[in-house]
Amino acid sequence: MKQRYYLIYICLAILTAACSESKSGEQTNDSSISVSKQSLTFKATGGEETFYVQCSNDYEVTSANPDWCVVEAEGERLKGFDQYKVIVFLNLTNKERTSLINITDRKDSQKITITQEAGNMPAPDPTGMRHTAMELLHSIRKGWNLYNTLEATGGETAWGQPKTTQAIIDNIVKHGIEGLRIPCSWNQYVVNGTISDIKPDWMARVKEVVDYCMKANIYAILNIHWDGGWLEKDIPNGFNEAIKDKQYSFWKQIATTFRDYDEHLIFASANEPNASTPEEWETLRKYHQACIDAVRSTGGRNYYRTIIIQAPNTNIDLSESLMKNLPRDYTPNRLGIEVHYYHPSTFCILNEDGAWGGAMCQWFWGDAQQSYAVGDLSIRWQKDYNESYVRQQFRKMYDTFVSKGYPVVLGEYGMQRRKLTDSKAQEGHEKSCKAFVKTVTSEAKANGCTPFYWSSLINRQTGEITDQPVYEGLEEGANTNYLSF
Repeated sequence: MKQRYYLIYICLAILTAACSESKSGEQTNDSSISVSKQSLTFKATGGEETFYVQCSNDYEVTSANPDWCVVEAEGERLKGFDQYKVIVFLNLTNKERTSLINITDRKDSQKITITQEAGNMPAPDPTGMRHTAMELLHSIRKGWNLYNTLEATGGETAWGQPKTTQAIIDNIVKHGIEGLRIPCSWNQYVVNGTISDIKPDWMARVKEVVDYCMKANIYAILNIHWDGGWLEKDIPNGFNEAIKDKQYSFWKQIATTFRDYDEHLIFASANEPNASTPEEWETLRKYHQACIDAVRSTGGRNYYRTIIIQAPNTNIDLSESLMKNLPRDYTPNRLGIEVHYYHPSTFCILNEDGAWGGAMCQWFWGDAQQSYAVGDLSIRWQKDYNESYVRQQFRKMYDTFVSKGYPVVLGEYGMQRRKLTDSKAQEGHEKSCKAFVKTVTSEAKANGCTPFYWSSLINRQTGEITDQPVYEGLEEGANTNYLSF
């Protein structure tokens, strides 16, 4: 942040000096307008740059080519200077292109020359990519996560899951799963001595798993999943050009590998990025932009591929309050938003009493399960975040995104499953888990959000259901039609 303000004041100093020269007669022209830059150069992928204007009169700032070069006023007036942002889109042509930003008042004008390098990318290919992000995601009745597998630190089977096979994916499909989210790690598989060159054998293995999904004719969401936190954990430290470049590099390689896949393959920029302030969202937005730029720059079918970006902390309330400005996408109607739902944490995440400042695990959820919370068990029922709260939260997603054309992926949700010694309490817990999954699934779908359940559900080796109450809740909730209100 300090560096940003330092650069701003350098620009202001340049402008002030220019104005002083003009007033002292050292410049031959008597300009009423001063600008901080005369030219800006962009890569083929486009980007954003800032410039400043000082003018004592009313003036106008316009772009000569607003279809690919946009200029916007940005921020408040700073010591008499106005700040503007130039946004340049991806260059799909094989030629360098130029444009002008015109700054004019009643007696004077200034120009900023915009130059963008040639695209040199394969031509966009719409074959097999005809559906919008909304149409595509709404064709998924229910989804599941291939969790603790390709994202596992130390290798695919390091966290107790078997190596994924075609038979495993086929067994998942037999139980009505139409979309598979594939959490994936990349940073632990870079070539020795490099920062972001993905090992060919790892890329080949990921491709093999994606191919299982394509052969089974289901949708697959492939992401960069925490990945040691190199991006997600670092966001509170402020924007880092090196991290943006690494994000771009990873996604350029991933997108190039999968360029010829049809719309059954979806990309997701990150997992649960650690952002909770406007400044952190701005940093995250730029990292998401790097993903979008990288994917679109590979051309072919990737120009039309659906891309999912994650809300700050994948939190519903933060998405509503912070995501006022989304990353730009050159392809209309192919961008979606991702949130997760583990609320309340005492029911969904906490695995032992007292782990979080004395917090107590809650075993019962849902209005109908209050009857199980009697006597000493009264503290085990969650009274504040039941059905009506879930309904309110997902209505926010409809109002904030879906109603504006951005589909929402509920990328993760689930609860802490428990084995209790009291049979009556166990009965109440089973009903609570079923009610939770059914309610979250149905309210998500009713508000246009596509659900992908996380956690144990299917034995990957035998294909048998491992959690009958949860599976029943998922199935019943999935019967809800999208936007059925």
